[in-house]
Amino acid sequence: MPEQQPSLLIVDDDEDLLRMLATLLENEFRVTPTATSQAALQSLKESLPDVMLLDIRLNEPKDGISLLNEIIRDFPGIRVVMMSGIDDSEVIVKCMRLGAVDFLVKPFNSAQVQERLHKVLLENKKQRRAIALEERLEKIDPTNLIGNSLKMKKLQDQIAAITQYGHTSVIIRGESGTGKELVARSIYQQGYRKNELMVIVSIPSLSANVVEAELFGYEKGAFTGALQRHIGYLEKADGGVLFLDEIGELNQEMQVKLLRFLQERTFSRMGSTESMSVDVQIIMATNRNLEECLKKSTIREDFYYRIRSFEIALPPLRERKEDIPVLVEYFLNRLFQQGRTKISQASTKVLEQFMAYHWPGNVRELENAVESSVIYANYRNHNVIELDDISLRVNHPPAIGEDALIQIEEKGTDLERSLAGWELKYLEKALRMSQGSKSETARLLGLNDRFALRRRVKSLQERYPELVMQHQHVCQAYPMHKSKQRRKT
Repeated sequence: MPEQQPSLLIVDDDEDLLRMLATLLENEFRVTPTATSQAALQSLKESLPDVMLLDIRLNEPKDGISLLNEIIRDFPGIRVVMMSGIDDSEVIVKCMRLGAVDFLVKPFNSAQVQERLHKVLLENKKQRRAIALEERLEKIDPTNLIGNSLKMKKLQDQIAAITQYGHTSVIIRGESGTGKELVARSIYQQGYRKNELMVIVSIPSLSANVVEAELFGYEKGAFTGALQRHIGYLEKADGGVLFLDEIGELNQEMQVKLLRFLQERTFSRMGSTESMSVDVQIIMATNRNLEECLKKSTIREDFYYRIRSFEIALPPLRERKEDIPVLVEYFLNRLFQQGRTKISQASTKVLEQFMAYHWPGNVRELENAVESSVIYANYRNHNVIELDDISLRVNHPPAIGEDALIQIEEKGTDLERSLAGWELKYLEKALRMSQGSKSETARLLGLNDRFALRRRVKSLQERYPELVMQHQHVCQAYPMHKSKQRRKT
């Protein structure tokens, strides 16, 4: 069955232009042309279009801006592209703040309008995901992040403290799945900017050559393809909060430009020399080890110190395992409220398994584990989640063809030495994967911290220096004293 064309509602009192646009776009869209605000509102009540073109100047008491305000209020989520014969920056900004997603200045050709409309449609999927995420997060009380551990209480104190300072930049650090965006939303929802807009930007989702254009905006003609003025995320977030996720992915050129804004609170659109100022709180997040980035010169030193005005470090789940039963109860309760299960608890043995697991994917992985376990438990008509409903590999390294790899000589084998050799293989691979980061290596190997890792390596160096010397990355990370290198069995 062929995919249905996207729907388009056009509102313009110029009937000649209305017919022309309908003719130009009828091969790409299911077009509904209307010439009055009343006809447009009636059409919206009958069926919401995928995208809408709305002219600012309507030959009636209600102009396009008033109509836009009414549409955004009564039909939230609709994507409206405004049209005008006047290139007025104040009008453009006003429309964007009211909720328009783009702005076209007349005259324009069919290629321009099609390109802009298709760009809006491509963003629809992202918009729907964002709305779904917001609906999910609204069910969570931002003042009561899930967990009763000392680390979570410290986190709650940090959030409560920073919400009093809406001009201070914040950096949230933590591994993937620890809830960095949830913490950012909590800061926003508890702060005095909560009635303004929060704009969320995922840096990795933007290609390197468009980051500046999307953050700062651009003027018409700023570069090839810049056919209209574009309002950037900073300007859209004026008065509110701009959340920059994965800030560690910015290249050094963009670090300089963002640093300048953080210091001076002014910026210029691409293609303009006019300096602009906005009142916005910047909240950033990263899962990168910024200190290692600093050593490798992938992050500028001045940028590193500037973004750490107020730092929040999120603990990985393995460091607050006492919160696991509370989280499991919360996830089960939410699934119950959604009508997806009648199960309200996990068995004691399941909780023991959850407590024993190291959770490399953190809270997100636990949430997925609970959800998949519920599916099996529902299928098996269990009253609680049982051991056979879960599928975690707790404390079991991947199978590696044991019979082929384990060699036992007739005269006997030195078990301790063999185990040390395998341990060094794991250390060597983990150091390669983490590019020499000791903290990340410790995490990959399920150790508490880099100090525990150092103690294990030191023990291996003292007992089997000749084995250690066969592993390049281990030797580079933990150089041995010459006296130890001379010790050979």
